[in-house]
Amino acid sequence: MYLDIERRALQTGLVFALLAALACGGGGGGESETPPGGDPSAGGTSGAGTQAAPPSAEDLCMEAVRLQCNGHVRCCESEEERYPSQEECVSVLQPLCTQDLEGTAYRDGRIAFDEATYRAALDRLREAIESCAPIGPEVWEGVFTGSAREGADCTPPNEGFDYSSLMSCGTSLACVAQAESERRACAPRAGDGEDCFEVDCAIGHFCDAAVQPRPLCRALLANRERCESHGQCESGYCGGRGRCGERTASFLYCGGLSYP
Repeated sequence: MYLDIERRALQTGLVFALLAALACGGGGGGESETPPGGDPSAGGTSGAGTQAAPPSAEDLCMEAVRLQCNGHVRCCESEEERYPSQEECVSVLQPLCTQDLEGTAYRDGRIAFDEATYRAALDRLREAIESCAPIGPEVWEGVFTGSAREGADCTPPNEGFDYSSLMSCGTSLACVAQAESERRACAPRAGDGEDCFEVDCAIGHFCDAAVQPRPLCRALLANRERCESHGQCESGYCGGRGRCGERTASFLYCGGLSYP
């Protein structure tokens, strides 16, 4: 999971950043038998290395967050954006990560955990941090994958901050609000040029709100193309001059901290 975490806006913008990250995410798991305790309309886990259940959220998050915060303190050169210590960085990110991964969709099997991919991600992070090489949230791809099939209910609970069900939909699906209802269900993502007012765009696209009268999905912008936000760029970085470009170490280690 990727939260574009900026220190000054972290606590006030958590819920909105989380929802935005979930909307842009989406797993790619295959379909199989219904997981124990899972939604009958959901698929099970699949793939070599996939475990029946992940380690405790606290243990998994502690390992990933400590490594990210080590990179942050070592590699972020901006004193304004850098936490004074690794411990302070961990104290902020750890509870957020744990809260995310304690959701019901992680516990009941609708979101599968692949430990081999997780361990490989940690190794890649360690290697990058040694030289402060740029490495982004894509390092976590495949650690968790949704498996719920089209039509499966993905409505978040009415109480608390459990938004895990929004991540439970499988390949090419998104958790979409149903017309005149509070219910959400897994449905196909909108394709290139299609209306994205009430549905997420397909992977590799963004929802262009500048299009009128309703926003449409557009392919992510290549480097050097004009952009208005990081989410519009294929690289995930919209530079200071308003053009997509390669992400810098400063951008990633100062404000782009991430966890599974």
